[in-house]
Amino acid sequence: RMKSAKYPLIHAYLLFCLSLSLLPSVLVLLASFQRGNSLLAGFQGLSLSNYQRLLSETPFLRWMLNTLLVSATAAVVALLVTTLAGYAFARLRFP
Repeated sequence: RMKSAKYPLIHAYLLFCLSLSLLPSVLVLLASFQRGNSLLAGFQGLSLSNYQRLLSETPFLRWMLNTLLVSATAAVVALLVTTLAGYAFARLRFP
């Protein structure tokens, strides 16, 4: 068994790793709400204008539907192939 003194160190390390892994996603999310065109211009306030522009000037919903269709098709094909392979491994003898 581990001594209880090691648990805080392990938890601190895990929290550090979690924050490092989440940091890029948080920065991208914050950048998406930033006003202006440049990320390098500094903080200019938060706004939903980027999302309004995305939905009004691009076929974003169509892109999302295409992504959903391709992903669902790939998942169904993978499920069918692996199911058939599992059946073959269970029923047939391989050298």
